[in-house]
Amino acid sequence: MKPGTAVLNYAEQVCEKIKSANARQSFREELLGHAAERVTSLMEETGLSQEDAETETIVRMGSADVPAQEMNIVHKENSSLLLVLRTIFLTLAASAGIWNACAWGTACLRGYLPDGVNFFTPEPMIMTEHGSFDYRLFFWLPLVVSVLLFVIPAIRRHAGKAHMRSVRHA
Repeated sequence: MKPGTAVLNYAEQVCEKIKSANARQSFREELLGHAAERVTSLMEETGLSQEDAETETIVRMGSADVPAQEMNIVHKENSSLLLVLRTIFLTLAASAGIWNACAWGTACLRGYLPDGVNFFTPEPMIMTEHGSFDYRLFFWLPLVVSVLLFVIPAIRRHAGKAHMRSVRHA
């Protein structure tokens, strides 16, 4: 059965509020499929006309805002700035890790490490003939920022999904 005007309008209202173009088309088809199943079921079970069954289906589906918000959370597209920052800080952390490995290797081979010093000690890591230098900041700072750039958006997405679940069940 082809969807009627009311179901098509509802689907358009939902899809207009979905930000991701990729998700919009697939969700529209899925929404129309579910609506058609419900309309057919209502028509068979209660003997309603197609228009009345469509109206009842839309009422049961609820506001167009709820499914659109859920789709926007699930299919949230990362901002390009966040992607650039992640790339920069991951590159810095990887470069600093390689640099630290080279510095540690050189210091070990040349005997510049004081007794008992390791990567986590508070003393300067590497003693050279020119003095000591602590390389840890060049590794830990980009690493911590990189982790935060991934963890904070994930926490926000999780909080948003939990909020949407509570809205749905209320």
